[in-house]
Amino acid sequence: MSEFANLLLELSEDQLQDIVLKKIGRIEKFDRVKMRADVLPLGKRKSGDFVSDWSILANVPVEMIFSAGSDFWIRPEYKRGDLVSIDFSARRIIEALRGESVVESEVLFAPENATISGSVTKTNATNPAPWTEPGLLVGETGSYIQFNGGIMFLGSKDAAESFVLGDELKTEIEKLRAQVEQLKTDFSSWTPVPMDGGAALKIKVSAGFLTKPSSSFSEILSDKIKGE
Repeated sequence: MSEFANLLLELSEDQLQDIVLKKIGRIEKFDRVKMRADVLPLGKRKSGDFVSDWSILANVPVEMIFSAGSDFWIRPEYKRGDLVSIDFSARRIIEALRGESVVESEVLFAPENATISGSVTKTNATNPAPWTEPGLLVGETGSYIQFNGGIMFLGSKDAAESFVLGDELKTEIEKLRAQVEQLKTDFSSWTPVPMDGGAALKIKVSAGFLTKPSSSFSEILSDKIKGE
């Protein structure tokens, strides 16, 4: 390779060192309402013989799963010291975050165009015990929800109590209530007949109480949701 080609390569490498696409950083402050955080990129910057720390990036947008239209979200919670992944946009994002479409700046991958894309764990960190379980996990200290094999477990993987299906329970209770009310009506309107061996009551009950649908509670438990 010629000396000129080597010079160009060195120049390009020097320039590329200033381009940062992703950094691991540490949360310094987190606003759960605004979903913004102050974050310190870890590592040191070198320019020639000069080495310096990164400055804290303030008010960085925190990414999450959120749909304003359908009012659905999964919001992470960060605390000081958490390690996160910081992404740097190629272009200015301030206007875009306001929903505006403007001519983009010429500055590439500037620190003010950062977003926090998610958490990362330290190498050899001791992660929460439930993480050994398969499937999608949503939780915090002491409790979690696990989605696995088409079943949702609340509390832990050992949750075995089936949840009651509200609509089915209401339907069966209404049937039972109707039977009780009919039985009350049958007895209150029954006129005892001496020496009939209860035949008149049997006729009354057969025409009233026994015509009501019987309640059954065998189908009120869900096989898709388990809890403790």
